[in-house]
Amino acid sequence: MLQRTPDLTGIFGANLFSAEGAAQAVKNANLSGTVRVANFDAPEQAIADLRAGAVDLVIAQKPADMGTTGVDYAVMAVSGDMTGIQKRVPTGYVVIDRDNVDTPEAQAAIYKSQ
Repeated sequence: MLQRTPDLTGIFGANLFSAEGAAQAVKNANLSGTVRVANFDAPEQAIADLRAGAVDLVIAQKPADMGTTGVDYAVMAVSGDMTGIQKRVPTGYVVIDRDNVDTPEAQAAIYKSQ
């Protein structure tokens, strides 16, 4: 895409792997800061790329909230209480940039390996 579209100004990586690939391609082409990259998903590498200037924005899902909701719904279903289970559950997201990356909210949304 970078070779085919020389005046490209931005890339949105719609998932973990496309976002990492976009950031790496921009770094390899020495276009950090020229081609803006927005990542969807927030692994530690995306945050490292954000800090290094290869990525401009990281959109983090809230996996802990998703897991909690899933377990809560499973417990309700097993106990026969289906009334509180919603068909659609907005789990939210956190937008992380260089200005807020060190805030507690952003840090809690980063996918960290233990």
